[in-house]
Amino acid sequence: MRNPDYNKNWKKRWKDVVKNDQDYDEINLVKIIVRKLELMKEYFSEDDCNIGDTKDVVVGLTYTIALGRRLIENRFSDKAHEAFEKHATYIRENGVMRIVFDTQDGEEECHRESKLAEEERIKTEHEFWDTIKKNWRSWWD
Repeated sequence: MRNPDYNKNWKKRWKDVVKNDQDYDEINLVKIIVRKLELMKEYFSEDDCNIGDTKDVVVGLTYTIALGRRLIENRFSDKAHEAFEKHATYIRENGVMRIVFDTQDGEEECHRESKLAEEERIKTEHEFWDTIKKNWRSWWD
């Protein structure tokens, strides 16, 4: 049975999430949702939780939390950055900065990795929100 004083500790449970909140930073919404899902997972993982099929709920929450963390970490472009550092150089000509690639293949690799990174970010974003949309009611039943 959950401690009756549980909600008295709300500041402790939420402080790390809200202390750095910025109204202009959309990823903070994901951080808030991930924290809520983590608390729900903790609740549904308790031995005395007898609400529905808690195992399925915990699996769904775990998956969605992982997607959210991927969005928060935002490491989708790592390979593109590596390719860029390997193949690209900034050159100043007549006061204007431009990018020069070492080879055509290097330029194509940079563009390919950038495109893959963006596609993966969008796919993860959609999967995160679609999973929430599909399951949010059952997570509270």
